[in-house]
Amino acid sequence: MGDNFWAGLNSEKVTNHDLKDIVWDLELSQNVIEAYIQIEEDKIEPMQTESPQYMSTWTWAYMQSFQEPFWHRALYEHLLEKLGKCSVLFFPIISKEEFHFTLLTFHKNERKWRHYNPLRSLGHRKEERLILLKGG
Repeated sequence: MGDNFWAGLNSEKVTNHDLKDIVWDLELSQNVIEAYIQIEEDKIEPMQTESPQYMSTWTWAYMQSFQEPFWHRALYEHLLEKLGKCSVLFFPIISKEEFHFTLLTFHKNERKWRHYNPLRSLGHRKEERLILLKGG
């Protein structure tokens, strides 16, 4: 196991270095977020409604490689399946400009998207609303 503190079934892992970052309240690495997702998914019964459903932190990076007409097959079909099982979707997003994670959420019952950015100053740390473009 070496430097790994925890390892999941699907190659998720948390290292001793990650634990130090957590204890010192530093930025979380992607493998910590993926490990958390795996731990939470393991708690969910397969068809339980209103339970949390998670998209991988790689979703947005993966989507950027597609042209918009292919988004339906690559993302929306997966989202529709997830939407039927939950009230809120969580999308961790990696920022290329500043290399940090933000969180995009879709609240199904409210039909609203919300964006959370931990690097905003304390005075502006409240949720950031996103204006989404209408798409086909």
